Amino acid sequence: MVFDAILQQALALSAKERSELTATLLRSIGPGDGEVLSEAEWEAAWAEELGRRGKEIDEGRAQLIPHDEVFAELLARVPPR
Repeated sequence: MVFDAILQQALALSAKERSELTATLLRSIGPGDGEVLSEAEWEAAWAEELGRRGKEIDEGRAQLIPHDEVFAELLARVPPR
């Protein structure tokens, strides 16, 4: 699989290179999904997104789910070891 090959190559990198790769991959997730943002752009995009979500909560337009329900649902999806 392509993923496995990329993972093996990534794991062969130095700790510094893995850290840089991780930061770059994280900046490609979220607002602007797929586009690698600079750290400042990424922080600004997330600040905007968090502001939007906070406004939805304040205006009662967001459905809030208690954290214990969220974690229970997530744990139910994890296959047993």
